[in-house]
Amino acid sequence: MIIQLQNAALDKLAISSADLMVDIAMGLYMDHRVTLGEAADVAGMAQSEFRRLLGSRGIPLQYDLDDFQHDLAVLRERGIH
Repeated sequence: MIIQLQNAALDKLAISSADLMVDIAMGLYMDHRVTLGEAADVAGMAQSEFRRLLGSRGIPLQYDLDDFQHDLAVLRERGIH
């Protein structure tokens, strides 16, 4: 997908397209509209790098009871207790 923005306000900010994509990804993630992996893809980063960036900006990971139960099930399937 190609996104073309022509906005004088953005030009004044002198923000790079890469930084803009990171900010978009973070906003989508914080609004619970995408998963961590999807947000990392939008940002063009590995999940580990995106997680570190979230932490550096004080943005908590979204990890709820369903995520925890899923992780436990995976560990049990693999024989890890």
